[in-house]
Amino acid sequence: MSTLRAQQVLALVSCAWGAPGCINLEAGLKRVGGTEDSGTSDDLVLPAFEDDCTDATNDVLEAASGVATDEDGRVYSDLSLCEHDEDVYRVDVAANTWVQLSIIIHGTGNNGEDGTDLDMWEIEDPDSPIDDAMDFVVSDLEPPNIIAYSDSHQAQEQLAWANTGAEPQSHFVVVNGFNGATAQYDIVVRTSPWHDTTSCEEMFAAESDACGRIMSFPIKQDASAGYLLTHWTHYSYLRRDIAYLVSQAAKDLHTAEPESAPIALLDMSEEGGVAPGTMEGVSRHPSGTHVSGLDIDIAYFQVGDDNLARAVCPENDGTQCTGPAHLLEATQTTLFLAHMLRSNRLELVAVDPVVAEAIAAASATLIDAGQLDSSDAARIEGAIVSGADWPNTHDHMHTAWTR
Repeated sequence: MSTLRAQQVLALVSCAWGAPGCINLEAGLKRVGGTEDSGTSDDLVLPAFEDDCTDATNDVLEAASGVATDEDGRVYSDLSLCEHDEDVYRVDVAANTWVQLSIIIHGTGNNGEDGTDLDMWEIEDPDSPIDDAMDFVVSDLEPPNIIAYSDSHQAQEQLAWANTGAEPQSHFVVVNGFNGATAQYDIVVRTSPWHDTTSCEEMFAAESDACGRIMSFPIKQDASAGYLLTHWTHYSYLRRDIAYLVSQAAKDLHTAEPESAPIALLDMSEEGGVAPGTMEGVSRHPSGTHVSGLDIDIAYFQVGDDNLARAVCPENDGTQCTGPAHLLEATQTTLFLAHMLRSNRLELVAVDPVVAEAIAAASATLIDAGQLDSSDAARIEGAIVSGADWPNTHDHMHTAWTR
């Protein structure tokens, strides 16, 4: 299970919004006064925006300040989080829209340096509870129920969502000081179209670089999405076109296997396309992998209650299985691979050798049952790699995609 305070990071990475593959939080921003009304988003009327330095206003869900998402690059500047204070915001995401909400801390974001370690939590709306299968965050701070978080030791925290439904969706976010931290901060809103499709290029025919932009993979709280974003938001950046393909494969698998728990999505890239861990000074992955928003680690489907990242073989040496993969749900894992490989963009899937054998056996069984055709099986066989060159795949599969 994931826990709050999962990772400490030390530096802020950014790049040019106008360049292919990049989003820069400093480029082309519209600054808004800290107490200005936030306006409306789609058919939902937001409450007024409040900035206070007390525990009197916008400290509970019922009194949340409204953050408008009707314009890309909107900034609420010079906000204050003071002692014994929490700031609660409502963020409405319009239909077919991606929204990233970031806070830029005026300071290091590290209590060990200047006491400015602010965190962001998404909290559950009791009137609109999320699916139990999507509630993976374990915290001793409930209530409220924390359902997503960004809690690094750096000067930026962010959460992102995508709404592919027909109606606006509301999200509630808390800015909180870790261990009593206080600071001024800005809220930055990035927004972009988002589609429930695998055909990114068709959606952005007039915008040639849109599909290659690296974006924060959106959090979902509806099990029908088929996936959980379980790793740190700072390490969850992927090219838009690849994100479309992965999310659609997860949705398709869930539609075909509705009893299946959502699959956990793990390390992708950092903002700007560098490998996760770069902001800490040490990459978490081999050189050349997890760069440019083209790689994503994904947990295996398993026989238990969830599909979070864990070793699927109880007997292992810490890097590879040394015994059977008793926890692996080979059929669902194989079907998921088949969905992703139908795009022709997935060029490599690294798995443990024991898992590779189980997938090969499952492919043969699924062909006999008429659930998989020979071309699907051939694509899976051609993409699978395993062995000493691909250690640490006993608890997840590594996928590499082409541009």
